[in-house]
Amino acid sequence: MALTIAFRLDVSSMSETRVSRGIPITYVVTPIATTEIAEVTLPSGLPALTPTEGDQCWSAFPLCSPQLPETLRLKGGDLQSGLLP
Repeated sequence: MALTIAFRLDVSSMSETRVSRGIPITYVVTPIATTEIAEVTLPSGLPALTPTEGDQCWSAFPLCSPQLPETLRLKGGDLQSGLLP
């Protein structure tokens, strides 16, 4: 039995080089994928953000979740007081 795996990885497009004290330092850069999000208002009146496609909510604030329970509400008068499911 034989198994062959082949792939191409273009490392040059994923790395950056900085110079510190005359010494070049190369490091890998992974870009953060941005996702389109939409604001929804829950029955409790709480506004929240949810992705329009998929289940990722990178760099979205506040309350970005792909699965928002209908009963989600604030514990107190503001977001700092926490949430109740």
